[in-house]
Order: sequence, then structure tokens, then C-alpha cells
Amino acid sequence: MIKNIFSKTLLIGTDSETPYLESKRNKMLNFSCVLFLITIVVFVIVYYFKGILNLPIVINYSFQVVTLIAILYFNFIKKWQIARALFIVLSLSVLIIQTNFLFKGFYFEYLYAIIPLLCMFFFNKQIIYILASLVSLALFYIPNIFLQIYPEKYFGYSNVVFLFLGIFSIVYFFKRESTKYELQLSESNKKLDLAFKKLEIAKQNELAVSNLKALKSQMNPHFIFNLLNSIQALVLKGDIEASYTYMTKFAKLVRQTLHFSDADLVELEDEIGLLKLYLDLEKLRFSKDFEYQIIDNDIEGIEIPPLLIQPFIENALVHGLLHKEGKKTLKLEFEFKDKLICTITDNGIGRKKSKEINERQRSNHKSFSTQAIEKRFKILNETYKGNFGFKYEDIFEEETFKETQMKLYLPFKQVF
Repeated sequence: MIKNIFSKTLLIGTDSETPYLESKRNKMLNFSCVLFLITIVVFVIVYYFKGILNLPIVINYSFQVVTLIAILYFNFIKKWQIARALFIVLSLSVLIIQTNFLFKGFYFEYLYAIIPLLCMFFFNKQIIYILASLVSLALFYIPNIFLQIYPEKYFGYSNVVFLFLGIFSIVYFFKRESTKYELQLSESNKKLDLAFKKLEIAKQNELAVSNLKALKSQMNPHFIFNLLNSIQALVLKGDIEASYTYMTKFAKLVRQTLHFSDADLVELEDEIGLLKLYLDLEKLRFSKDFEYQIIDNDIEGIEIPPLLIQPFIENALVHGLLHKEGKKTLKLEFEFKDKLICTITDNGIGRKKSKEINERQRSNHKSFSTQAIEKRFKILNETYKGNFGFKYEDIFEEETFKETQMKLYLPFKQVF
């Protein structure tokens, strides 16, 4: 349990997104704070059993504990520079108290050399190292001038300067070389992570494209099968002229559909051309009772996934207009602002009556086209990272059903 707590404490302020060098510094700072806290506990216990634990000592250690907790907190909220600066200030204040008051005359002054070394580890700016070295040297000499802790002959002025400079130079050299290596390693890790993410995205896109092509290849036979049924109906009725016209347009439609099958995106203008061809064929089947209108609002430079709109038009024709008596109308309107919306409106019998007919004719049946289009939208949402789909609305006029409206939210790509 203690090991687990210690491991979690070391990782405060560090996650998977933290750069390698910052992660290393965070762990060092957390370890130093834990070591500091353990040292305080040991000293308090020793002072207590020796009977020398007094109020100033309690206040001193309480201040240190509060500061260490603040350092860990700032590290936790990723205010790393504040946490590290606080730790340097705390270390300096503790050294000043220990050296000049609590352990006076025990040559603790030499520990000031730790301060610039800590600064070299925690910070990148060279000016901080130089300032820390000057402050450490000043704290080494100045208190002795006023407090006369050591005789001058035992305190050595010049040798300490060279000692500090020697330690600083050696550590600085190795730190600079280590930082270069760590930065190179960090850059290599970033490149590897980026390459891995690209590979994952490529795999996902490849799978999505594969699934879309599989669905389209299944939808095309379904689409063609319905058109062949329409041709069969015309032949059986003996309408030879209409059958010939239908066959000519049907051949053109099949060629265009097969051409679209291999495309991920097609121009909106070409998709509308295919829809017009399909609706012309359906108009032959419905005879003079059926009229359609397509409003494109002069939208240009847009590409969309092919064969995405046709199943919804087919649904409106088969389930809404086929069972309606009298004039049958279908309107398609395309709007483009920040989204591409296709609105399909029909004056058919409505979803409620259509559902009743379907329940009588084939209960618990869900058409292949509906299932396929739902799967296709799910894949498109994952591929294009959007919220695409469709929604139906029944339009009423003075509580009387008027028409069915379906809004289709389409993924798109702007060409220019």
C-alpha cells in the first residue's frame, strides 16, 4: 500500500501528454518533496524524545510542510514553474536557518552549492543558473562577516569560489549534453507517436472505406432490382413505347450507377443528374399523375458521397406516393451554409398510413435499403467526424395532414 502511494505521488503532474523532460523533472521534484517530508518527520520525532521540541521549531517545520503541500498542489495543476521556484525558495530558506542558527558552525554552508545544481535540473534558462550561483556564494560569505561563525583562517575565501565554480562547470557540461540527448529522444518519441497515430487513422479509414464500398455494392443490385420490376410492370401492361424509352434511360442509369460505385465522392451536380434520370424513369411508371422538382440553389464546388440520396427518394415514392390517389408531387431542395442539407418533400399518404399498410402486407419487415443506409451513415459519421443523418417531419395544415418532409444532413467536401 505504501509503495503504491509513493508511486502515485511521484507521478503527480505527469500524464501521457507530458513531454519526457518535464516528466523527469516532475518526478524529481515529487521525490524531493517526499524526502523533505520524511526528514521533517524524523527531526520532529528526534527533537520530541530529546525534549527540545519547542514552539519556534514547530512553527518552522509547519511552515515547511505547508510549503511542500503547496508545491505538490501546483505540480498537480501543472503550474510546474511555480512549483519548482517554490521548492528552490524553500530549500534556500531551510539552508539559511539550518546553517546560521540551528547547526551553526558545522560547515553546512557548503550545501549552498546544491541550489544552482537544482536550478540546472529544474529550469532551462542559463540566467537562472548564474543568479542562483551568485546568490549561493553571497549566502556562503555574507552571514559569516556579520555573525562571525568561523575564524577567517578556517573559512577559506578563494578556494570556495573555485569549488563552487568547479562543481557548477562540471554539472553544467553534463547537464547540457544530457539535455541534448533527451531533446533528441523526445523528438524521436513525438515522431514515433505521430507516425503511430497516422497509421491507426489510415487503418480506420481503410476499414471505413472498405465497409462503405461493401454496402454500396450491396445497394446497387437492390436499386437495379427495383427498376427492373418497374420495366416488368410496363411490359406486362403492354406499353411497348414506354418500355423502350424506359430501357434506354435504364441503361444510362445503370452505367452511371456503376461508375459512381467506385467513387468515394462525386460532384453534387453529377449526383443531381443521376437523381433526375432516376425520377424520369419513375415518372414513366407513375404516368401523368407524378411531378417532381429539384432546386439546387446554384450550389457549386461541392462533392458528396454518391448514391446516398436515392434510397430516400425511393422510400418517398414507394411508401408515400404509390398509395396516393390523384396528383403526386415530390420536391428536392439543396441548401448550403455551414451544412449541406437536402430536403425531400412529398404529398403522399404519410408515415402513419404507410405504416398501417406495411403492417398488413408484411409485418416485422425492415427493408434492406433502410438497414444499409443506417449502417452507411454510421460509417460516414466516424469517417468524416460529423453529425450526419436524417429526420422526418409530418406537416399539418389546420390539423389535417398535408405532406411528409425529410431533412437529410450530408457529409461534403468543398472543391473550391
